[in-house]
Amino acid sequence: MRCARCCPASYMLDRIPAHFLVAVSVLLPVSAALGQDPATPVPSAKQYAAEGWAAFESNNFSRAEELLAKAAQLDPRQPDYHAALGIVYLRVPEGELQKRWIFSRGFSLFRAGRFPEARRQYERLLEDPAMAAPSNFFLGNICFAQNRFPEAVRFYAEAIRLGDQPGNLPFNAYAYNYGLTLYHLGRFADAAAAFQLSIDRFPNDPLPWLWLGRCKQELGSYQEAIHDLEESVRINPDFRLSYFQLARLQFQFGDKKRAAELFEKVNQLKQTELDTDERKAGQAKIPGDPGTPQPVQRQ
Repeated sequence: MRCARCCPASYMLDRIPAHFLVAVSVLLPVSAALGQDPATPVPSAKQYAAEGWAAFESNNFSRAEELLAKAAQLDPRQPDYHAALGIVYLRVPEGELQKRWIFSRGFSLFRAGRFPEARRQYERLLEDPAMAAPSNFFLGNICFAQNRFPEAVRFYAEAIRLGDQPGNLPFNAYAYNYGLTLYHLGRFADAAAAFQLSIDRFPNDPLPWLWLGRCKQELGSYQEAIHDLEESVRINPDFRLSYFQLARLQFQFGDKKRAAELFEKVNQLKQTELDTDERKAGQAKIPGDPGTPQPVQRQ
């Protein structure tokens, strides 16, 4: 039998309204993913849960929510973590909880491809200072998914303006998606600046380096393009999408011996794998979403 002292979350599970637990399960991918740094070693779910409950007992509810959301995301089958998070939500001010409901509802609708409905949810949050940057970001993602690139550019630019704050980890994705959209519009110099901004915040992601190199190639800066593409494979030697383009540039404008090495690697690749990589590289990033391109680091 469980008691409040040894298992406080389980003890209170039957006291939490069911709709709160549903809200928790919807919100987890958003609240945990938007605060995760891929470069930082990930503690265990138990560590997150212990620290989260300690924060809750200290009345630091925002910190408790962040830590318990990460615990529940790492171990979604553990009901104690969901229950504890539900308890935290019961202590969140009603206005704040409503905003998180709206945001998580928009995210769910976006994932389901119900873009007009998702857009209405995010538009409700544009006047809120704390929610305006991520809401603009997701409005940009909706437009990107619909190939409405000029409109997406405006939303991404606003997300960058509002979200350029220390510690805002998703800012890397804001800048990356902005650059990708500008590239689709043929604005290669502006796209290069956006990818450079993404790199400045998170230099160990090969994807912005790939697209920066492509921008430089379009602009005729071939030596710079070679440098950027070489950097992408230095970060991740398995980043095969850069091989063929880099081999051609090295052969035409750089080191022919290096080009021969790269062409040898290209010959070992399957076209279907390259097609899959290219499709993923051309998708907008959603932080923490396994269905979109994520940073792949090599230390």
